[in-house]
Amino acid sequence: MIETDSTSTQQNIKSATQIYNLWKTFDGHLQALKGVNLDVQAGEMVGLIGTSGSGKSTLLRHVSGLVASDLRPECKVSVFGQTVQSGGKIQSDVRKIRARIGFVFQQFNLVSRMSVLKNVLVGRLAQIPKYRSFFSLFTRDEKLSAIQALNRVGLSDQAAQRASTLSGGQ
Repeated sequence: MIETDSTSTQQNIKSATQIYNLWKTFDGHLQALKGVNLDVQAGEMVGLIGTSGSGKSTLLRHVSGLVASDLRPECKVSVFGQTVQSGGKIQSDVRKIRARIGFVFQQFNLVSRMSVLKNVLVGRLAQIPKYRSFFSLFTRDEKLSAIQALNRVGLSDQAAQRASTLSGGQ
């Protein structure tokens, strides 16, 4: 179970992610999150550490709006100043917000036959015109941005190889 103390309730414009008093209970009794408060500033790198079943993945699923919090009016999750969910209800425009969030699932969900670079670029499909997404047409700038993202995690030298060749840690 993740539990934190309240530090700030003010909306901070510089926040990349802001979580206020987040609660999540499964099956009416299994409490995964209890009053979580978190404020991640733009450019800040944060690691979630905890034992298996402690609520790390549940917390991340709330940030991306994949799961709703308990029905508590004080629960709120915002990303880049936009509300993802509030009071246990996911916002109707969450897909627009998700287009700005990168999320790597524990099962990876990579297309093993595609290159590492192409797998990264697929995350941009919601942000490009439909005709370009249909044919997987990416601009030079989009490709450079993807290479930079791979470089930040030490994988730019793997960009051209198939995703199936990556190790679990990669």
